[in-house]
Amino acid sequence: MVDPNITLERALYIGNAFGLILYGFQVSMYFQTVYILCTKRSTRLKMQRFSIIYGGIMLGLLTFVVVKNVVFGEDAWIEHRAHMDPAVFIAKHASTWWYSTLGSIAVMAMSFMGDGLLLYRCYIIWGCRLWIMVFPCVLYLASIIVSIVYAINGSLPGHTPYTRSSMKLAIAWISLSASVNVILTTLISVRLLMMRNLVRSILPAQVGAKYTSIAAIFVESALPLSLLGIGLIITYVLDSPVQMTFSLVWGSFCAVSPQLVILRVAMGAGWSKEMVSQVTHPVGSNILFVTPCESRSHTVHPPSDSSGLCLSTRDSKSSKAQDLELQQI
Repeated sequence: MVDPNITLERALYIGNAFGLILYGFQVSMYFQTVYILCTKRSTRLKMQRFSIIYGGIMLGLLTFVVVKNVVFGEDAWIEHRAHMDPAVFIAKHASTWWYSTLGSIAVMAMSFMGDGLLLYRCYIIWGCRLWIMVFPCVLYLASIIVSIVYAINGSLPGHTPYTRSSMKLAIAWISLSASVNVILTTLISVRLLMMRNLVRSILPAQVGAKYTSIAAIFVESALPLSLLGIGLIITYVLDSPVQMTFSLVWGSFCAVSPQLVILRVAMGAGWSKEMVSQVTHPVGSNILFVTPCESRSHTVHPPSDSSGLCLSTRDSKSSKAQDLELQQI
């Protein structure tokens, strides 16, 4: 039979290893996003500033979390090994030390920011329909309240993540957060699948695939974060030591998933208000989607950070009805 103490130590070690890998991925994506946004012309400076600042805050929070986890492992396996078993140290001090408490707060902040961005993306992809967002927003606010209570409770003397009250609050918070992720993932995936055939019927295959491919749905819907949240709930309910690994990886994905979305938008492959409007409410009697971009008598060029499409209308003299053309840049 496997010693649960050894399993707990392994869970921390494996979680730290995956966390460092994801951290490197996050750093790479953030600076790639900054480079793309700073080198291309755009009239949407507010969006650029938001993306850079938002990603920078996420990177800073994830940096603190990763460093905290590494330092905690050092304390357990090296600094305090002589007078306390590492597994006992991990179970006893997982959230009671000051930097552990701050690390938990940083993970919560990343979760709030990530869920907030996912809510906004869902709102955009569903064509700015407010009624779609009511229930996810209620769950989102509830998860914030419960997480604050959990953070306060876990930092009190004599409380650890494995005490009865902390476990109940942790399960409640993660369940609410995962529910928000799952609902938004489902809404975004369903919406993109609904528009998939429409987009592919009016856009060239290589253009339509950029917006409705499995990879696009995978990233836009934050599917990995939802799956990890479900796995984390299961490990908490089963009181498995593996929850340590799931919690560390899930915490990292709270920053990685939204950064993936921001990178796609910066590259011109993400959905925008204009793109959704053009697909779902086309203007004109006929719709033409052609590639590559051909010169027309009248061409309207959108901002370069938009959905990667440009609008062009024919001269009214050449046709009785104006056609709206979406052309790939």
